[in-house]
Amino acid sequence: MNGAALLAKIPSITQKNIVFDLTGVLFHPSKKFLLFQAGVWNLLWYGITHLKNPLRIFETALLTLISEIEGVSDEHFYKEYPLPEIVCKWQRGEITCKQILEHVQKKITEWDEAKRFSSDLEKEIVQKIIHVTFTPEEFARKSFKPIESGIALLQACAQRRAAGEPIQIYLLSNFEKETLEVMKQIHADIFNLFDGIAVSGNLGVMKPDQEAFSKFATHFGLNPQECLFIDDQKENIQAAQKAGMTAIQFLE
Repeated sequence: MNGAALLAKIPSITQKNIVFDLTGVLFHPSKKFLLFQAGVWNLLWYGITHLKNPLRIFETALLTLISEIEGVSDEHFYKEYPLPEIVCKWQRGEITCKQILEHVQKKITEWDEAKRFSSDLEKEIVQKIIHVTFTPEEFARKSFKPIESGIALLQACAQRRAAGEPIQIYLLSNFEKETLEVMKQIHADIFNLFDGIAVSGNLGVMKPDQEAFSKFATHFGLNPQECLFIDDQKENIQAAQKAGMTAIQFLE
C-alpha cells in the first residue's frame, strides 16, 4: 500500500500501538548518493573507461567483496540481495563499525594483491563507499533521505496522539545502533515522535526472526494483537502477522 493510501486509513486505525520500520518507510538509503561520495568525476571516468554503469559496483564488487568475508545470510535480505553475514552481525550489534571496517579493509587488500579489482579506480571507489557505509557520522548524514509520505504518516499518528487518542508510536527496525544515535541527533524532530525505539543492534536479533517481535513486545510491555506494524518488506510483514500483529506493507 502506498503512502497516500495509508495516510487515508489513519482515521480508521483502531490499534493502540503503531509500529514503524525505519529504512524503506521513513528513510530511504540511496545507492546513488553513496556512490557520489566517491566523486562525480571518478564515477564518470569509471563509466567511460570500463564501459560499465557505476551503479553496478554495488553488485559486482562491493557486495561480492563483503560477502566473501563470512558468506551470505539465508534469512536476511535487502530488496533482492541476500545480506552478507558480517553485515547481519553488524546490524545485530555483534561487531562494531570499527571492527567491520578492519575486516573489510583486509579483504580489499587481499583483492588488490590478487588483482581482482578491474582497476585502481574501482578499488578507490569501493574503498570510499566502504568508508562512508561503516562510519556512523558519514553514513547517517550522507546516505539517508526522508521519505515524505512515510514521515507524513508518522506525523499524522502523532497528531492523533496529541489530540488525546490513546495511541503510542514505536520504531522496530533492522538497524545498527551506532549509526542510529547519529540519526537521532540529526533528525531529532522525527525521532522525538516515538514513544519507544527498538533496533536490531540493541535487541540482538533481526526481523523477520520471530524473536525480534517477541523481544520488542516484551521490552515495551505490549500486546501484539494491539499493534499495527508498517514495513516495506513482505517477509517482515508476514513475520509480524505470525507474531499476532496487524501488518501493512508500505510501498513508495
